[in-house]
Amino acid sequence: METKKYILMQLSSLREQAVDTMKDTTDEQLNWAPPGTANSIKATFLHLVSCEDVYIQGVLQNKPLVWETGGWGKQIGLENIPGVGDGWAEIQSSPQTLTPLLEYDLAVRLATRDYLEKLDDEELNRIVKFYDDEVPAAAVLVFLVTHSSGHLGEIAAIKGMQGVKGLPY
Repeated sequence: METKKYILMQLSSLREQAVDTMKDTTDEQLNWAPPGTANSIKATFLHLVSCEDVYIQGVLQNKPLVWETGGWGKQIGLENIPGVGDGWAEIQSSPQTLTPLLEYDLAVRLATRDYLEKLDDEELNRIVKFYDDEVPAAAVLVFLVTHSSGHLGEIAAIKGMQGVKGLPY
């Protein structure tokens, strides 16, 4: 199987899992603070989506984030995304509703789709700066899938702690 086809298949599967995991989540479940040091669903989901935004727009394309160009901070009511500045503390102390988070997710998905439509072997092999390393663009996409999958598992577990089904299977 060619690399592009495999990566697209992985990202498609990730998208399906995200939709299934967030389906039927109420605002109460979204904002519930789990015991210990675990993050809420709202913080984890926003982090998951904003990382895709950072990786695809910022790292791979050196473009402004969808967060910035779409004014999502204002729409969601946050100055920072989780992982930037005081973003973790800000999201934890800010009540959220699911709809704006899902709308930001959709905007990021569409921007990702635009990038993926142009994906070819040259782009997959292009070396980019990713954290403290230089890696092929394909490695960033692989990390996006594994990173996001882990966070979807966290969200499913937090839903389970609330007595609801986190995954449909």
